[in-house]
Amino acid sequence: MEANEKLTLRAGLKLADNPIPADAPSIPLFLATVKNHATLVFVPAPPQTH
Repeated sequence: MEANEKLTLRAGLKLADNPIPADAPSIPLFLATVKNHATLVFVPAPPQTH
């Protein structure tokens, strides 16, 4: 969504079940896995070149 000519807003939402079973072996990478996640990003417009 373009907020104005100098700023674009982007949003995302992920709602999911945990893809890793509770009884799975503990591996450090799995500790960062989340079930639900929301993201909001502010993207400035690139500089104008003439």
